[in-house]
Amino acid sequence: MYKLPKDFDTAFFVGKTLEVVLFSENTVSFGFGDRVSVTAMSSLQHQFPAETDQSNVQTVPLSESKLMQLPGHVVTHATGDENGTLTIVFDNGHVLRFFDDDPHYECYSISDGKREIYV
Repeated sequence: MYKLPKDFDTAFFVGKTLEVVLFSENTVSFGFGDRVSVTAMSSLQHQFPAETDQSNVQTVPLSESKLMQLPGHVVTHATGDENGTLTIVFDNGHVLRFFDDDPHYECYSISDGKREIYV
């Protein structure tokens, strides 16, 4: 529906510690402190360090998850691409990807602590 802005700067994620993962009926939210957050409403991928493929895409609501392994870890790198995919890499090698895969609805939202962006 909305796109990730072409000039979107992901630098505000770097150095932030993931403090909380919240599950609700139709969302999964990731809180990084300083009011920085991402809320998934469509699909996401949690990739482990040893995995090289990207086939483990999950759709919200999640029926199972290993996301509980992420709180306490620090973001080392983050990017957004032209397809609207937001990628966040943690210091333990785990990777989170949020996908813009539904043209009719918001797929995820990002708060940088000052503004809310819907993708």
